[in-house]
Amino acid sequence: MSSNKIIEKAIYSFSINGYAGTSISNIAELVGIKKSTIYSHFKSKDEIFERATEVSFKAETDFAVDYFSKKEEPILDVLEGFLVSLKERFVNDEDFTINFVYKIGYRLVERYNDFIKKYCDDYYFTVEKLIIEYLIREGIEKNLAKEIAMTYTALLDGLMVSLMYCGEDRYEERKEAVWKFFSESFLKSCK
Repeated sequence: MSSNKIIEKAIYSFSINGYAGTSISNIAELVGIKKSTIYSHFKSKDEIFERATEVSFKAETDFAVDYFSKKEEPILDVLEGFLVSLKERFVNDEDFTINFVYKIGYRLVERYNDFIKKYCDDYYFTVEKLIIEYLIREGIEKNLAKEIAMTYTALLDGLMVSLMYCGEDRYEERKEAVWKFFSESFLKSCK
């Protein structure tokens, strides 16, 4: 039994049940092993949680890096495509890494506030930086690129919260409304 399989199932459990609702026994049951076997790989639930956090945020950061490094379509198509990609990944997330990233950030365990906040901040700063770099490559002035990236990540965050708490239909309704406004504002600011 590999520690990766334990982390994979832990990510699932933390995503579905939160920190408090996940136990070593629960993880062992999901993996199909005895609780004692987990202790041969990890000292505690906290160690598993910290590793699950690292793995999940790395997977989602890697996805964003890959997404923005390969895009050559029109800017608005690329930005809207990222929203669509994240929604699809969230809904169809077989690894549960994107669910972990977004859900754990909104269900902070008090003693993990600073730990999770660092990962959330790093993730959003990376996404903003990738968008800024992408926009600059596409000919947008640096200060405007920063404003657009910050506005976009606020929009992204709001839509993901909508998806988590209100479901796909409400997400789509809100996305349609905010995307229309964002894209019109974007086009005006780039003239």
